[in-house]
Amino acid sequence: FPVTIWAEPSLVDRVDGVYRGPVKRDPEPVRKKLSAPASKWIKDKNPDILLACAGMLRSIGLKNFNEELSQIAQQSKDASVRATMLKELHELGYEKMESLISLGLKDTDAKVRTVAIGLLNTVPLNNEKLVSVTEPVLKNGTLAEQQQLLRVINELEPSKTETILLQIGNQISQKKLSDGILLEWSQAIDSTHSATLKELSGKLLGKEDGTLTGGVS
Repeated sequence: FPVTIWAEPSLVDRVDGVYRGPVKRDPEPVRKKLSAPASKWIKDKNPDILLACAGMLRSIGLKNFNEELSQIAQQSKDASVRATMLKELHELGYEKMESLISLGLKDTDAKVRTVAIGLLNTVPLNNEKLVSVTEPVLKNGTLAEQQQLLRVINELEPSKTETILLQIGNQISQKKLSDGILLEWSQAIDSTHSATLKELSGKLLGKEDGTLTGGVS
């Protein structure tokens, strides 16, 4: 869909390479022109067409079809489609991203869960909600997904993470979670300045030789 770059084309001519400088046009005429065909493309069953349509909508900032994209994100049998719809809807500023991310974290496919984890820090979550939405990843996610989750948690406001980090630390201590996430967990608790977490960290992290040695014995 080359028309998607009409509003803000490349600084350099794509044919002869001549520098043209910045050009900005009103994207609204393009949005109006593409609305009718988009309403047909978005109903197509072909994953490639759906992916191209979603990318086009995001490129021109056309938000009229956000609810349709949301339905596709929830109902498509193709994991790549579900994952891409999450990303495109985030870029389009979809107002119901929190519920979509929560569903994505429960998805049976790792690609979708990975995208959902990466978007966690884009929605407002308090301590309780953070515990609730991350439960599927902590319960059924792979080690890599749990490590990614902790890296994302580390980017959140410390005031919102103490509860979930304490829960994760206790689960590591009880052998309910792998000590393969200890490094990410210890990095995430540093910014909380929580005495409780620091005490738990001292029990979980062995530093006799300067390395992490795993859970408590």
